[in-house]
Order: sequence, then C-alpha cells, then structure tokens
Amino acid sequence: MINKLKYAIIANIANFNPVYYDPKDEEQLIAFCKKNGFSHLPRKDKKSVYKLVDNHFVEKRLEDVYTVNASDFIFDLSTINKFEEPNPNEIHFIVERNLIKGMVHIVDYNNIYINVELFKAILKFESNLRQLLIDHDLDNDDFIGWVNEKAAVEDNPYWHRIKNGLLNNRKHLKYANLFQTFSFRDLLNFAQDKNILPLSDREINDVSNVRNSLAHNRDVTSQMDDDKGSIVYDFVGLKLFAEKMRSFFNSYDILEEKVRK
Repeated sequence: MINKLKYAIIANIANFNPVYYDPKDEEQLIAFCKKNGFSHLPRKDKKSVYKLVDNHFVEKRLEDVYTVNASDFIFDLSTINKFEEPNPNEIHFIVERNLIKGMVHIVDYNNIYINVELFKAILKFESNLRQLLIDHDLDNDDFIGWVNEKAAVEDNPYWHRIKNGLLNNRKHLKYANLFQTFSFRDLLNFAQDKNILPLSDREINDVSNVRNSLAHNRDVTSQMDDDKGSIVYDFVGLKLFAEKMRSFFNSYDILEEKVRK
C-alpha cells in the first residue's frame, strides 16, 4: 500500500513536455523565466540549454549541478539536497544518453501523484491503528476512560474539553464503530500510553502533521511573490516535509509489523 509512495522517484513527478527555448518567443520566455525564477530552458534538440544572462538567452552546456536522475527517490535527503543548488528556484533536468528528457522543479512536489498515494497510505495507517487497538481488546469506553484520566491528571484545558465532548455523546458512542469518531492524534497517544505502539512523541507529531497537511490540502512548496513580482519557493518547507515523510514511512512500518503479529 505504501511502496508506491515510499519508493516514488523523480520520473513520477517530472514534466516530460517542457517549455523549450524558441528565438521567436524570446520576449515572452524572458518574462516567463523572470516570473518563475528560472534561468535555463532546454534547446529543442534536447542537447543543450539556453541560459538567461543580462536580459537575453545564451546557449550553454548543461552543468551537472542542474541535473537529477529519473530514478532518484524523491524523499531521500540526497535528492532533496540536489534542489538546493545552485538555488531552490531553479529547474533541474533529467538527462539520458546526453539528451534532455524532462525537467523537474520543487513545485512538482505538489504533484497529484503524491497526494493520491499519500491519501491511500493515510487511510491504511488509520485502519491499521484501529485494528491494533481492537486486537488488544480495547474499545471506545477504554478510550473515554483514558481521556478522563488525562483530564484528571494533567492541568490542560484540551483534555477537559475532549472529556466533556465525549461525556455528552457517550450514549451515541456506544453504537459508533470502534475508534472511528476520535481524534487521530489522540488515538496515537492512546496506543502509545497503552504500550502497544512504540512511537516517540516526535514521530506522533510527524505522522499527525503529514495527515493534517493532506487533509487541509496544503502545498508542500508554498509560493510567495517577492518585491519584484517573481515567485519565491519554500525550499525549507520542502526539506521539512520530506523529513516528516521519512518519519511517517518508519511509523507506518512499525504499525504494520505490530498488526501482523
């Protein structure tokens, strides 16, 4: 269920029909590159690139710093670091047998492929989490009792609010499907407290944040216009997202292994 996401590669998110340099459209292409922060466009024969220098394009040999491999795993730190050089706004090119086959940009991490596979992985994670709790003979009343204990022990208005909401709906919860009406993060903490899911607080935060990012349809690489009207991309946000995704993969594997036992 998770392998298509965990082992996703650059080829899954790349653009294989890029904008090529055409001297007839130079004025529009200059505006396009300035707006998006790019400095390179591929030549139509795919053998070299044109670089924007002093408001005009100059043909150049493609430097290695602007290249990635189609087979690079998109969440590996080594792949993410490639997008930092020479600067995060730049396009990177996929080269095969000395020909430019496609290009990729950090904005492509907002690709629908990632969203769809992440949605499926989150659904399976939630299903496994509920199954783990059920396998340990826990039910909704056990969770409610745990919340009551948290509210009694911890001086935190959050637990009192959750407790009051659960008590008001306790009659209805008797007929609810097991663990399908509670907060995802609370269920993770519940499983952790019951010593049946060995995740750290940081791992729980990472999994919850990944899920919330998907639920709220947040772009991985948010875009902001700078003072000159050009787009600035959030490389730091991408790096943090990839780090949380690697944490999510690890937590997914831990939970799946627990359910299989």
